[in-house]
Amino acid sequence: MLFYKILLLFFNKNNKNLISDDTLGDLTPDLIKEMIKPIGLRIEFLRKWKITYIKTNCNLSFELRSKKISVKNILSKNLQGQAIIKSYKLSKFLTRKSRNLIVDIILTELMNEASRLTNEDFQHIAEAIVKDFPTENISTYFIPAIPKKLSRVGKSIISRGKLVDKYRNRLRDLKRIDAL
Repeated sequence: MLFYKILLLFFNKNNKNLISDDTLGDLTPDLIKEMIKPIGLRIEFLRKWKITYIKTNCNLSFELRSKKISVKNILSKNLQGQAIIKSYKLSKFLTRKSRNLIVDIILTELMNEASRLTNEDFQHIAEAIVKDFPTENISTYFIPAIPKKLSRVGKSIISRGKLVDKYRNRLRDLKRIDAL
């Protein structure tokens, strides 16, 4: 940790990058490439930076970062997502295929972050979808788990909905091919 703080101090002084301890975790490899030109120093910095910032962030639930999620931003980065947004503006309605694509695009984006998603994350994502597509019903995307003591059938019921079901199916498929 001390190594890259000293390295940052040096580069801040010489290059006027103005990186602080607070912004250190927000660096990206592209920004580091711009900031640190000598390859050897950059490799050493990246190695230590990844150990400190990338691994600790992957262990945190996505829920801690999910306040930043914007469904429209995620969809607008994807060609199919752009088509869904355009179609919704015209018809104020999502087809079954559009709903499935929204879930697929969002989960692909979030799973690429190597985050483990929780029920709280799914709740927040479902709320974000309904916020951006007001005619949608939140229960299409997420229905919270029901504890045993509140269940009519005397058994706990796991959470469900398009988000949760697709996520579980993806995890199962990834485990089958030993990707996890």
